[in-house]
Amino acid sequence: MKRFLIFLWLIILPIVFPSNLTGDGVPKDVEKANDLLNKAAEQGNILAQMELGRIYATGAGVSKDSERANYWYQKVEENGDAYTQFVLALKYDEGDGVEKDTQKAIELSQKAAEAGNFYAQFTLAQRYANGDGVEQDAQKAHFWLQKAADQGYVPAQHEIDGTS
Repeated sequence: MKRFLIFLWLIILPIVFPSNLTGDGVPKDVEKANDLLNKAAEQGNILAQMELGRIYATGAGVSKDSERANYWYQKVEENGDAYTQFVLALKYDEGDGVEKDTQKAIELSQKAAEAGNFYAQFTLAQRYANGDGVEQDAQKAHFWLQKAADQGYVPAQHEIDGTS
């Protein structure tokens, strides 16, 4: 059920909220868009929480507010599933809307990988293989690469097969 709701929000979120933000098909109403996002986020919608974090971090339609951005990103971390934890890990790794924090990125990737996210598993495999933010460890690299490959993640399968 949770996956269905996430899927539904993946479809609805880009239609409803950005439409109000940009005026695409509806009158532009940033205030209404933010109100809708806040309501959804307060009710625990992790995608709305992620979007609010991005909006406050970048100042898209609102005053830039890193404290509020971090509040929503923290909610994503607490409530998020493996996918949103991995997306948040990427944000910390790249410094996208948050202060760059490689260790936080690794921590979130680890959580997401343990919860079964093959992107996070593949990313951890790469980190361990290259010693990127972690101690280089071929055994851990292979472990996470195999986990991702077992789920059908083609880049991981190619790397294991030596066809990358």
